[in-house]
Amino acid sequence: MGKCPNCGHRAIMLNAMYCRNCHKEICDKCAIYLFKIWSPDRIMLDRWYVCSEQCLEDFANQLEKKVSPKDVGISEALAPSKIPFLVRRALLDQGFSAGKGQFQVNFAPIGELDERPTGNLLWEKLQKHVRLMVVQNLITSGNFEKAAEIYEEFGMYEEAGKTRARGKEIRIKKTEVSVDLNSLLRQLKDGGVVAVYRCPHCGGKLKIDKTVSMDKLKVCEHCGSEIETMDLADFLKTALS
Repeated sequence: MGKCPNCGHRAIMLNAMYCRNCHKEICDKCAIYLFKIWSPDRIMLDRWYVCSEQCLEDFANQLEKKVSPKDVGISEALAPSKIPFLVRRALLDQGFSAGKGQFQVNFAPIGELDERPTGNLLWEKLQKHVRLMVVQNLITSGNFEKAAEIYEEFGMYEEAGKTRARGKEIRIKKTEVSVDLNSLLRQLKDGGVVAVYRCPHCGGKLKIDKTVSMDKLKVCEHCGSEIETMDLADFLKTALS
């Protein structure tokens, strides 16, 4: 029986436990559970803890730096399920080895295998992080409403409002450009101008003359990619100047 050097609690310090962030020795009373390490045949190899909420925050930040938006995709439902894999990858990057590198990370309570890790503080932090990365991907892909809804779930109302406003601004801009493009096409046809636009996706040449239609311009005839209306409008303005 001795005193825990972290919390001062009198405990039996037989099995060495230490904080995975600051490496301070800790006891069962003050340890904050992170996750457990399993072998492929589900033999528990190790349990990881931290000594305080600050160390938990620092440890989570280290893991979050290893995750990029491309790792989580745009599915809000699937993103959290990728967390154990992403944490495992981060541990391998840091040189951690267990079970000859063949190990799994599990956030469920100590005695459970497949239960959802309710109450696990690290899981909650990482889940929020990957969901906000999904938001970034949704905004990039133009799904502003869904991104705003996730912001609202987290109480980030200002960000939700800005995201919806941005989506509305882009819709208005595209409408204006579409009207502008029709006008530019009429000018090109009236002036007998022939222009050649290169597809930004495949480099194929698209002939723009008096016979071309708006629908034909929207899709590259060589690769089938959608052509941005704004890019076409900028090109025609240059061709007509």
